[in-house]
Amino acid sequence: MRKCLSCYNSLDHHQADYHPTCALEFFGTTHAPFLPYRLTDLENLAKEAAKLSISVPGVQPKLSLGWLKSKLENGHLGRLTIVDALDGNYILKPPNPQYPQMPENEHLSMKLANLFQVSIVPFNMIRLHSGELCFITKRIDRNPDGTKNHMIDFLQLLELSDKYKGNMETVGKTVGELSVNTLLDKYRFFEATVFNYIIGNNDMHLKNFSMFHSEMGWVLSPFYDLLNVKMILPKDPEDTALMLGGKKFNFNKGYFDRLGAVLKLNDKQIDAVYQKLQRWLPDANELIDRSFLDLERQKTYKELIAARTRIFAP
Repeated sequence: MRKCLSCYNSLDHHQADYHPTCALEFFGTTHAPFLPYRLTDLENLAKEAAKLSISVPGVQPKLSLGWLKSKLENGHLGRLTIVDALDGNYILKPPNPQYPQMPENEHLSMKLANLFQVSIVPFNMIRLHSGELCFITKRIDRNPDGTKNHMIDFLQLLELSDKYKGNMETVGKTVGELSVNTLLDKYRFFEATVFNYIIGNNDMHLKNFSMFHSEMGWVLSPFYDLLNVKMILPKDPEDTALMLGGKKFNFNKGYFDRLGAVLKLNDKQIDAVYQKLQRWLPDANELIDRSFLDLERQKTYKELIAARTRIFAP
């Protein structure tokens, strides 16, 4: 069965990779743009981009994309092309042969976050000209007209040099000090911390938390770079990138209770996150079953979230 790259539901025979409504939601047009690169092209371009500062900072290879909206013969409204890191409105993460199905993993993890009502940046998958799937996200620090939205990550805010140094308590308290939505954003931070633990995302370092300057003022940014790292690096003993309760592994519910208390959340607010987990799990399993992960990875993903959700059961 051919499935939509966005929603995982079946496609009609005349539809390519997306339902028109799914393409419209992310790309702003019922016909998705064409990505005219082969995987071998991207591997070479990524090396060149690193030299020319076209790549987006980070460990995982990322390329900045712009959209040329000229009418093409194949019916698409334009094509995506690699541009300078400061100019693009999209970020493309190609597949990595060393770690199979990373784009499928990240896309599913972001959909699971959305299902859990975690605020996230716009995202999708897109197919290369050679057929491989890539993860693509829309930059929220850029407007369509090229103007910038102010956004600053916590490595800069805390004036540290190592993105893996620091602790979740300090990040959460700083969110409360800086945000105009103090209580809401501390709750959002706590909710995302629990979610990332559940899905095995142990790479939420200081550059993966940011403050965003909205019309109201500074707020906690929507989340990005969410994926099940445990499935990619199963031998990594750590469960968090930053310290939580003075360590990075072997957590129980009490560690998250204490984080909530540090953030000055009350018991009702903390328990609401745990209760939502129990309601989320059946729908999460169904979403995983419909995803583009292979059957073995689907099984691994479901086993992990089931085991970790039990930790928070009443």
